[in-house]
Amino acid sequence: MEEKLLEIKDHFKNERLSSAFELISQLEGEYDKSQNTEIDIIKADLELANECLSLLSDLESWTLVKQTEEIATFTKGSSSEFIIRAEMIADSPMLPILALFSEVHLLKDWVPILKDATCLSQPTKFRRIIQYKYNLPWPANDMDMVVTAVGIPIAENNSALIVLRSLDSFSEFLGVNIPKPEGPRLTLTIGCLNLTYLGPEKTQVSLIAKSNPHMPIIPIQLINYATKHGVYYFMEAVRNKANAFRGSVFEQLVEANPNYYQEIRDRIQGISN
Repeated sequence: MEEKLLEIKDHFKNERLSSAFELISQLEGEYDKSQNTEIDIIKADLELANECLSLLSDLESWTLVKQTEEIATFTKGSSSEFIIRAEMIADSPMLPILALFSEVHLLKDWVPILKDATCLSQPTKFRRIIQYKYNLPWPANDMDMVVTAVGIPIAENNSALIVLRSLDSFSEFLGVNIPKPEGPRLTLTIGCLNLTYLGPEKTQVSLIAKSNPHMPIIPIQLINYATKHGVYYFMEAVRNKANAFRGSVFEQLVEANPNYYQEIRDRIQGISN
């Protein structure tokens, strides 16, 4: 068993989560959870990934909110079960879009709802622990969210799936102290961004999110209304930034970090065949 546990840790470090899960399913007997925290993280990540893939595979049960030539937004459920979805066809390679989300410190410059975004840690190459602080009026002026985000290649779908999980219940995660909230803390119960390779210059961007702002002072219907319309403008900002990639600070950062972005190119190549 010890050999399997070491191999699982290696798979976790190198973001081969599916391979790690195959080994986890073969484990017999008990293992020390305090010494093998990666196992529960892998299970939670892949459980969320499967839930997101199931939601993405079904479009019939969603209600269309707004549609233009390139972007469509949808909702399903109501009140606390409200989920938003956005779909966009971008005339952009996948790399510039992934660069937008890799450079966490620049998110506040192009996502108006954000006051700040900080990468608290990068435990592995494609995993981030991120704190978002929101630029919202009272009573949400000090709202934040802390998540773990990791990219998972889905070769059979020609896509890269980024899943985000809130860390509200953690005081420490992978050796990182989770900051205490200064105001309401947004909980992301379902969060994913899926990029599908459609060609060298075309990418489908899909977003699904279900959240709880923990603010009973504001009617949930009002929050849901603002969310379902705000997601359209977020996707529009992604498209505009990706189209302006050449000559931008994002292109400069890609060139300044060749090892990281070459591995992203390799992964894109792996899912595009």
